[in-house]
Amino acid sequence: MRKLLLVISVLIILSAILFAKPYEQYPAALTENKAEVENVFQGTITENGVGNSYKFLQKNNTEKMLELSAGNNGEISYIKEMMADISATANFKVQFLSTQGKGRLILQGLDENKSVVYSVGWVVTGEMSDSNDQIKWIDSRYSINFKGDWIDTFYNLQVLFDKELGAVNYNKIHYYQLVIECGQGQHALIARDDMFNDHNASLKIEPLSAKVNLVKGQEFYLQANLTNLSKYQINSAAVNLILPEGYGLVLQSPAEIVNQDLQPGETRMLKWQLLANRSNAVNLDKDWAIGFNINGLVSLNKVAVNIIDQKPGKIYYVMTDDLEPADGAGYEFNWGNKNGWLDHEEYYVQLVKKAEKLNYIANQYGAKWTHYTAIPALLAGEWVATKSQHTAWLETMMKIKRSIKQESLQHEYAIHMHSDYDPYLSQNVLSYNAESDGLWANHLNHGWAHLLSSEGTYEERATRVGTLFAYQTYLEEVIGENSSGQSLTARAGSFDFGVGETEEQVSTNAYKKVGFLASSDADGNIEGYTSANYGQEIYFAGNNDINKKTADLKDIGLVEFRLTPQVFLAYDSQDSQTLNNKVEQGLDYFVKNGKVESGVHSIVGFTHAAFVLGSGKWNEVEGGQFQEIEEHLAFLKRNYVAKGLLEFATASQLVEKYIDYYTPELVAIYGKLLQQNFWYDQYEVKLLGQDIPVENYKVKVKYPLRFRQSAYKIEILKNNEVISLHNNLPSSDNAVEFIVDDKTAKYSMKIFHNKLIFTLLGKLKMIN
Repeated sequence: MRKLLLVISVLIILSAILFAKPYEQYPAALTENKAEVENVFQGTITENGVGNSYKFLQKNNTEKMLELSAGNNGEISYIKEMMADISATANFKVQFLSTQGKGRLILQGLDENKSVVYSVGWVVTGEMSDSNDQIKWIDSRYSINFKGDWIDTFYNLQVLFDKELGAVNYNKIHYYQLVIECGQGQHALIARDDMFNDHNASLKIEPLSAKVNLVKGQEFYLQANLTNLSKYQINSAAVNLILPEGYGLVLQSPAEIVNQDLQPGETRMLKWQLLANRSNAVNLDKDWAIGFNINGLVSLNKVAVNIIDQKPGKIYYVMTDDLEPADGAGYEFNWGNKNGWLDHEEYYVQLVKKAEKLNYIANQYGAKWTHYTAIPALLAGEWVATKSQHTAWLETMMKIKRSIKQESLQHEYAIHMHSDYDPYLSQNVLSYNAESDGLWANHLNHGWAHLLSSEGTYEERATRVGTLFAYQTYLEEVIGENSSGQSLTARAGSFDFGVGETEEQVSTNAYKKVGFLASSDADGNIEGYTSANYGQEIYFAGNNDINKKTADLKDIGLVEFRLTPQVFLAYDSQDSQTLNNKVEQGLDYFVKNGKVESGVHSIVGFTHAAFVLGSGKWNEVEGGQFQEIEEHLAFLKRNYVAKGLLEFATASQLVEKYIDYYTPELVAIYGKLLQQNFWYDQYEVKLLGQDIPVENYKVKVKYPLRFRQSAYKIEILKNNEVISLHNNLPSSDNAVEFIVDDKTAKYSMKIFHNKLIFTLLGKLKMIN
């Protein structure tokens, strides 16, 4: 039996060898097949000398080729010819096989007597030939013998001649030829030899005006002449407008105009109706460029459209505070008790008492603070509360949380990443002093990005995404139902956003992943000042460089807003007159003839609440700088706010307004809490991009990070009707997708959350 099986196996192997097709055994082999291949190549073969040959071949029974082989003292050429026309195109695929001998490709124009009048040739092997005004030789010889490959390309003959020869009299050219030459032992394979009229090149579009000046909201007609430059009728010419990114222009008529039976030399007038939709400011202060696509070929001609917005703009006044504790030891100023440790009194006075006093003053005039709160310092405070033998730390942390929750009704609390305090990062050091009941961290590691090299994930705590997730979740849980909506900004500790394209890209990615759309760390990350003169105070940065305005609407990273002006508003050190003067500089810059220039502008001030001192001891909040700030706000309210020239805003409100005006794509964020019950929280959904038209526009909206580990179902509603349901949670980017088809509708998001249900569903998914 074994012998029989062995015999059968041998027979099977022998059969496979004997009856296998040659190209299956040797995939590189070329086989002659004149009957099927000869009709593919319709050109002419010419020979000189002896030893030349040519064959019609196939490779793998599919690829058809013509092989030219020149004798040692011979030459052989393949010539493909067509009638001359502006649309004449050569599309060829050729490979030379020898390092020696003559190997040349030529595209040439012939007169009515078939004499060459112009030519462009490529010397692939062999000696170079001389060029002149009518003949151009291009050196395409290989530098070494392992770089040879297929020459696979196409040319419009007129475009090629214009580029390589310059002034060409096309009236002299009656024919075009593609010539492949081999000599002195050279071999060539020709896989494609197409010569044809590409009528897309025969069509010329010429706009009547190269530039148009318009006012936002103005409708206009764009007119252009379409001409058939060829000697042939063109049966169909479809011309499409190419509109720029960013919705600066909106079509009011069909984008495509189809022209039938365009006769040789015929010109037709084409007309489109458009709306000047957004100003040049949205387009990074550049004209909007309209292009043309003719039968799939993009024309070089464009129309520049300059659009100005005559509607008055807005100036937003934003007061920012880095809300963090300070002991003051070693400093000139009495910011704390200077005992060399951060204790619960400093936490309470600086994070609650001073912050609430600043808020109270602002409330009298309708002003708003954005408190960038050092969440890692709060985590350190909670750690100390577990170490202390007293209840003061626990009580202080409860007071801080109550204060943040209550004050969030009128002011913004956002995260500030001084990650040196973070007790959950192993690279940190936290020390507790029982005698003073205080703590200390390493303030020489007082940043963020330098501590955390990896972008990471939500679940990886010691990463940039992980820390942002942890800090923002903590803050959201403290604020709870008092949330005014999605927090759009964060401030890195010591402006440590990361330096260089790679690091800044990582941080930008991390910000976006948790839902932050802006920062205010520009130039601070390179140890400079985060401030700027008016006119440079807010911009879209690129994804890998926060320190300058992006140059491309396709490269939108974060909104970067800076303190203003260059020597910025400093609430802890400047008197009211100095503060007033700096704001006046901004109003002088942004207001012309009594009207705010179009767009969104900002005036941003800065302080640390801990550094704002009253007229008495470090822990008092009366008089001193508090009085200067109050007088300053009274001046702004009386002179600018009451007159409609200035508006108070939080940092997130500023960013929201900026994105709404300038974004090149529709953006969705969640807003205030609409209703809450045992099963779900419902938030409004805001659409940013005030002038962007929508028609089944796909967007994503983040949901609050505090629900990432408890949300098991999310519904998107349009006018209280469910339009999108999401059960596969948590999503990879903590966002859900839906379609916007009506910007006048009211959109909202219901988040069904329960930790137990979420956990059970998660375990069921793992089982399945």
